[in-house]
Amino acid sequence: MDTTPLVDGLEYQAKLASTALSGDATTKLTKEGIVVSTLLDTAEIPFADINELSFEDHQVVIVTDTDRLVFSQLGSWGQPFFDELHGAYNKAVLDSLFTHGKPLITSEGGYAYREAGVSANGQAPIHVYENCVCVLPTNLAARRVPLHFLTGLDKGDFALTHRVDDDEYTFSKLGYETDPFERTVIARTKALREETQAMVQEIDPTISTGQAAQIAKLMPGGAAASRKALLEVAPSFVEVAEAAIGKSRSGEYYEQLKTLSDPADMHLGFIWTGDASDKEEGGAVPGLEGLPIDLPNITQMLTDVVPAEMGQEQDTDSGSPYLFYAVAPSSDRSKCAVEFAVPENESAATFVYRCDGGADSFIPRINRAMEAVDYARDVISMDEEKLKLPENRRYAMAVKRSSALAQVREGFLGRVIHSSPDTWKRNMEGYFATTA
Repeated sequence: MDTTPLVDGLEYQAKLASTALSGDATTKLTKEGIVVSTLLDTAEIPFADINELSFEDHQVVIVTDTDRLVFSQLGSWGQPFFDELHGAYNKAVLDSLFTHGKPLITSEGGYAYREAGVSANGQAPIHVYENCVCVLPTNLAARRVPLHFLTGLDKGDFALTHRVDDDEYTFSKLGYETDPFERTVIARTKALREETQAMVQEIDPTISTGQAAQIAKLMPGGAAASRKALLEVAPSFVEVAEAAIGKSRSGEYYEQLKTLSDPADMHLGFIWTGDASDKEEGGAVPGLEGLPIDLPNITQMLTDVVPAEMGQEQDTDSGSPYLFYAVAPSSDRSKCAVEFAVPENESAATFVYRCDGGADSFIPRINRAMEAVDYARDVISMDEEKLKLPENRRYAMAVKRSSALAQVREGFLGRVIHSSPDTWKRNMEGYFATTA
């Protein structure tokens, strides 16, 4: 744990009551958590282990998976201690929500959401970033709402509801930030669709702007989409994707996968792997100026294909910044295999998952899970012991705050190493034949 203090020499004195430590205590905030020292013991509490913070009756309370720490007798330092703790905790939470750049809008207001059987509501800071909205209560209800996957916006009385498939997130009582919040969400949603469209045309420069717009609608941000649907729009795009897979470490295994799963039922996606410095962070919001505030047509905008003007075609002969992947359901659709077309010089494996609710439920779930961790592939199959390691605390916090990511991980059945095509196929047949 990085114990570098946030403010040199700043410590807080308090009376501590908890299972592990009790008595007079000194606390110091660090970049990754809080260090608590009593006369005989010192404990480090990473932010990844903290599930809830509160400040009531002049007491600061920290709840972890295994303990409840109550800091009292702080005097006039109670509020400053909580404020500094809250600020440092929020930074760690935002890091685990994989935000990029500075927020475009910061506000505080009401939130209420229903997500994959989980519901929460309250009052909290709410930030709009270039590709998501983040709500930041001081507990595990913090969420990242991806603008890539927005399927509708409903404007009510002093409230705006975001719909992502069957999930709903309502933000209310934002005060003077209400109109800028709406405008920014609309502008960024449209810009993200156009960015995906540009990537699609970079992958396959032969397709028309209209075809690229339709593909961008099917696979926002590169999310896995029906291979059959993609073929209906632009067969050449699928050919380019499968040619890239064929040149990868997964090439022969992908062809085998198409014999184990109905190719018409498979899904293809892509991940942009370029240098992050090539993308703008913060700055002006494209299209924000002059954008109308009213929302009567926003849902239609999200479901219709609206071709956008594209820039110059880019030469892809020098190497592609895109990694393709496939999701292949078993014949009974109770399991899915996920295959990443990694380069020849990387080790490769096929990941197999139980599809609770069937493959139709798993596809949007894996898309949400991957987006939640900025397409860090290891997280969707990382075992619990590895997830607890200090270098993976960011991912551990993300799992606690993404229903999709948690559910995908819970359904992980195993990986099949690319040792040899025959051995791989036998192992895959075993997974697909067994009852999950």
